[in-house]
Amino acid sequence: MAEAALASGSMTLPNGLEIAHLNTAETAVLFREIFTNRCWLPDEVELSAGDVVVDVGANIGVASLCFDLEAEDLRIFAFEPAPAAFEALEKNLAGCRGTATASRVALGRERRNRTLLYYPSASVMSSLYADPVADGELTQAYLRNSGFSTSAAAKLAEGMHEGIEIQCEVWPLSAVIDEEGIERIDYLKIDVEKSELDVLLGIRDEHWPLIRQVGAEVHDEHGMLAAIRELLERNGFHVVVRQDPLLRGTCVHDLFATR
Repeated sequence: MAEAALASGSMTLPNGLEIAHLNTAETAVLFREIFTNRCWLPDEVELSAGDVVVDVGANIGVASLCFDLEAEDLRIFAFEPAPAAFEALEKNLAGCRGTATASRVALGRERRNRTLLYYPSASVMSSLYADPVADGELTQAYLRNSGFSTSAAAKLAEGMHEGIEIQCEVWPLSAVIDEEGIERIDYLKIDVEKSELDVLLGIRDEHWPLIRQVGAEVHDEHGMLAAIRELLERNGFHVVVRQDPLLRGTCVHDLFATR
């Protein structure tokens, strides 16, 4: 299946915002989580006019658009390695009130090339560490927690995690800071499906003081949550961890770190 054939054009969100997107069901979930439930803007996080936001794992840019509406004159740097999602991201960022740039790279601990497994039917779960079986189980848990029966969840998830291998470039965040001349990061948002520790390990010691707030979706496999908490606390952050009720019984947690 050609990736280019998967884009579904534009969609008007319930708040009246028209965006480019990939599929209606996924975009509806993104709107509910990001705009309605404010999953990336809990009480711990504050955005003010002129802030600098780094959106890692931007997908089609729904979070970036939410941030842009939260405060004026933001400077947003968004990163998305999957070509179809990146194409929509570029179109969506063009409508931002502030300054927003998109880069078709993944962020990680070092500069290199990697293979991304892209899920056309579940683009937000595409990953450098994708596991179709485990990812399918995660989706089914989410659906069961949403009220679907076990059999209905299994049927809905069927075929959702058939992937396409895509070669992508990986940059460490510190290289981006150097390249772009970024003097501060008021909010670092990370949603990268098991690469979250890699993103944080791509920050050199001298750049940690530039970062004021961090929000991350953490997949707590092999002690990742504890490792990320320790790294952030060592760099002067207060850390809060919670779990979306729809992800109850899974390894996925939301982490927010503030100074």
